[in-house]
Amino acid sequence: MEELKTLTQGKVFCYEGSVKDGISIVYGKAGYVSKVSSDTLHRLIKTFESKTVQIQATRTVTDLIEGSLGYWLNKHIKGPVITS
Repeated sequence: MEELKTLTQGKVFCYEGSVKDGISIVYGKAGYVSKVSSDTLHRLIKTFESKTVQIQATRTVTDLIEGSLGYWLNKHIKGPVITS
């Protein structure tokens, strides 16, 4: 698994996989796992390619702005908000 840090608070999370195979993201003290399918990743790329948009890295769903990456992720990926 690859290890990265979040944009807003620098918290560690891990991921593995690829656009071709889908990815698993592991985060939080409890080790929550979010899975993102290859199909969803392809839709994300198609939606945002050649665009500049806000990231919207927040846990507060009501703060998400339609058209932002955070809004799209919250709408298309099941489970806890993964954008923070």
